[in-house]
Amino acid sequence: MSSERTILVCQGRCCRKDGSKQILTAFESQTPPDVQITPCGCLGQCGNGPNIVILPEKNLYQRVSAKDVSVLFLTNQN
Repeated sequence: MSSERTILVCQGRCCRKDGSKQILTAFESQTPPDVQITPCGCLGQCGNGPNIVILPEKNLYQRVSAKDVSVLFLTNQN
């Protein structure tokens, strides 16, 4: 298993409606070199979005906003 951190940003219909495209853009603009940002399909948590998952830890974050992006990077550092 790769030790590289990956952030999955849901791009399902409900999450997009709630701003996940802006969250994806915010992550892409602040990405450290060792983090991969990946848009993904529905994470199965519709109604709680926008949702992201940070791998390899499998941390699920719900109701994320673009302003949360920098805090999430700080919270999930090794």
